Amino acid sequence: MDFEAEKIRIGIRCRKIRKKLGYTSHETFAYERDLDRSQYGKIESGGYNLTLKVMVRTLNALNVSFSEFFNEQYDKIELDKNI
Repeated sequence: MDFEAEKIRIGIRCRKIRKKLGYTSHETFAYERDLDRSQYGKIESGGYNLTLKVMVRTLNALNVSFSEFFNEQYDKIELDKNI
């Protein structure tokens, strides 16, 4: 398991769930869910080292549990081979 690839995979999964909730902008989503907008943007882009605390807050904002987040959809996320 590659750490950098997993950060990107987590970001992609967050983005997909956010869009499924009807938010086109990560900034609007973060603002309305009381998350730091800059931090959330970095999470979605795969550029943030998540702590457990930040992960829990993010999943709560997305209204998903750990098991829902890390389900078969997470496993199916394709990454660019150049990562």
